[in-house]
Amino acid sequence: MKLDSLAPLPTLPTPSLLVALVALVAGCGGCGGPTAADPTAPAVVEWSHYAADHSSSKYSPASQIDARNVGSLEVAWRWTTPDGGVETEALAGGLKGTPIVANGMMYAVSSLNLVSAIDPATGEGKWTYDPKAYELHRPTHGGL
Repeated sequence: MKLDSLAPLPTLPTPSLLVALVALVAGCGGCGGPTAADPTAPAVVEWSHYAADHSSSKYSPASQIDARNVGSLEVAWRWTTPDGGVETEALAGGLKGTPIVANGMMYAVSSLNLVSAIDPATGEGKWTYDPKAYELHRPTHGGL
């Protein structure tokens, strides 16, 4: 497969994907890291599989967000899917993808199956791959 572009497609008003938890963790200084509560926590925590790992444990060793500070979290950034830049008769919507974070980059799939790489610290789109699944008029969004 080749990338259609190394630049994100134009972002027009479309449904937004709020990657709040991952963005907030990234905004807290690198997804984890030692704290006074847990000095042994890893410096970087990645979410490279659906539900965290091959076992679907849904567990993260990140320690910067806990019961004491979760109420003070704020949205660090929002990302708008690139679907608005696609001319198609296929119905967009029903976005249910779980972004993953691997090797310092966040990856997300839109409801039209466009795959985007996003800087997890800033929310800036780095690239988007368009497999043109919407040309079949029924994109099947299966996630990453």
